[in-house]
Amino acid sequence: MNPSVRWMLVLFLAASTVAEGKSYTPIGVSGSMVNRGAFLPVKIEDRPVLPGMRPVDLELLEDALRRKMNITIGDSREKAHQKIIRNSLRSPMKRSHIKGVLAEALFLEKNPAWGYVRKSNAPQVDVYVWRAGSRRPYGAQIKTHLSGDPLIYASDMLKDNLADRFLVPDDHVASLEKHWQAKLHAHEAAGHSVEAAEARRQLSRIGGLGFSEKQLDGSYSRAVRYAKREQYAGYVSLGAAVGLALGPELWYWWQKGSLSDQAALHAARGASDILAERVATRVMVRNTSLIPTTNTPGLNGGVLRGGLRGNAVVAITVLTVDTAFAVYEHGGGRAFHSDAFKADFAGSVSALGIGIFSGQAIASWTANPYAGLIAGTVTGMAAYIAGREVIDTIIWVINEESLRKKDVASYEQMKIHFDHCLKKALLPLEFPLPSKSLTNTPDKSSPELSNQS
Repeated sequence: MNPSVRWMLVLFLAASTVAEGKSYTPIGVSGSMVNRGAFLPVKIEDRPVLPGMRPVDLELLEDALRRKMNITIGDSREKAHQKIIRNSLRSPMKRSHIKGVLAEALFLEKNPAWGYVRKSNAPQVDVYVWRAGSRRPYGAQIKTHLSGDPLIYASDMLKDNLADRFLVPDDHVASLEKHWQAKLHAHEAAGHSVEAAEARRQLSRIGGLGFSEKQLDGSYSRAVRYAKREQYAGYVSLGAAVGLALGPELWYWWQKGSLSDQAALHAARGASDILAERVATRVMVRNTSLIPTTNTPGLNGGVLRGGLRGNAVVAITVLTVDTAFAVYEHGGGRAFHSDAFKADFAGSVSALGIGIFSGQAIASWTANPYAGLIAGTVTGMAAYIAGREVIDTIIWVINEESLRKKDVASYEQMKIHFDHCLKKALLPLEFPLPSKSLTNTPDKSSPELSNQS
């Protein structure tokens, strides 16, 4: 053998050994796939982009919709969330398309060597992987049906028969395999060799996704919940800010039955609260309006609107502006020693916290942003009054206790003073002056006095 040919053969065997050392067994597929060749990673741009700023279910679905609907949705996060929420309101059977999109994303998240096909409208192959020693990609078709009917899956397999693998939820695999096994036995018994070979091929294509239909539903529900929270966050925080803006004047009316003499200041304070909320929300919307891609590595998605950090950013911004007006209203630097300022501040914190929380709950439950706006406003006003009343009561109780202690101390001091005065008054009685009969005053009638005179 030619030495150069021998060396080329040695290098080829060494490369094959190294490639096999990096083999990867994807979740939810049978061992027969491994025997056909080791899997090699796909290009990075074909993998899901997960910045880690949002729940993984939502980021997976956002990225999948960006790829699958690059014209109607593109990089717009708002359009992606509208699509997610709109489909969640449809009947369970009509959600199958978007759940199928999420199923592809979840499969890729569990199988790092696989990736999306480049053409978003590829008819028969959804995901692919490279096999060592093969010049063509190894593809898989992913299907999910709520009913799990094997006849529907079998029909899909016959129509989409080019993909190497046909992957379904794990709890649908057994019934589909049983269907094709029955077909295989029937064709073998009838002597239909061609049909039996086709049934055998279809049976070998079946594989599991690595998760059940119930788990897929749970993942989709989580994505919908977080999408609603982020999409409706601006309405909810606006409602809480409006509740806070109306709170001080409403509280005064609650106490006095009329408008306060600082109504103009309260109006300016409320308008500033609403403006601060709008600015904070606008900044977050601008920073989170696009879905990240591999071509925009610096775009990490920003702070999640409607999440804990997003709500904290908006609430702190509004509270800072509101507190500045409250300090001015209660006497500037003297405000920090004022009980009224403390109660006012507590009411503001209650209005924002409870208003945002209740508004989010109502908006998610009703899937209506205006319901969240109204709920945030109403509960924000009620929370301001309740928070202020509670702190007023606590301060009154503390002050009453302080006054009681002061009264007790004053009483003790008065008692000591009274005892001292009483002792001084009774001192002559304890030590009486000597009587006139015991004095040495001479008697005017005595002979000695008469002689002297």
